[in-house]
Amino acid sequence: MDKRKMLREIRKKWDNPEKLLDFLLEVDKQHELDLELAYKRGLKETVKNYSVAVAYTLNYKFGFGKKRLPEVMSAIAFTCDCFTSNNLSLEDCNEELKKVGVHIS
Repeated sequence: MDKRKMLREIRKKWDNPEKLLDFLLEVDKQHELDLELAYKRGLKETVKNYSVAVAYTLNYKFGFGKKRLPEVMSAIAFTCDCFTSNNLSLEDCNEELKKVGVHIS
């Protein structure tokens, strides 16, 4: 909602505190939705960038090619989906990785 429209709505509701409160709660709810959407977009971009870095490193440094690289990247994508759907805990995975000497903070 743009600033002018918000000002008009506030002026209309200023005389009625209940309507004003409802309006402010609606604005707050929309703001929360906007923040959540921005967070999800940022997270998606971060995962994409990290995935490219992982795939490139596996290919360039460790020789993963047409057979192994797609398999590994598919498994990584599946794991990321499990994190975002809360079917897998990041903390639990970190604990498992520590057992094999990988410490990610």
